[in-house]
Amino acid sequence: MVIVTVRLTEVDGPVTGMKTVFQYDSSTDLTKDGFLQDYQVYKDATNHLDTTILSYDTWSNVTGRQDPDGTVSCRTFDANRNYLTQTREAMAGQSDCTTPN
Repeated sequence: MVIVTVRLTEVDGPVTGMKTVFQYDSSTDLTKDGFLQDYQVYKDATNHLDTTILSYDTWSNVTGRQDPDGTVSCRTFDANRNYLTQTREAMAGQSDCTTPN
């Protein structure tokens, strides 16, 4: 049996050069392999803003993200993975979401 995975890699914008490019992790760590790693939003052919995905929970929800301005956003989901329960920004120089504010 062959399993083929198709992932969205690029979405073109309304104007030439505007686009969003998605990059996925290729890792030997199965908890990361194939997950979205970062995405770049191009304003024109050469200038872009990068957003990096820092972490996922057991249910593949994004729990940590670093925005283009360097802000780290942390998200918590309920135990049944039904809904988002908390969103916060990391503070005091935190570079990830492992330590609560």
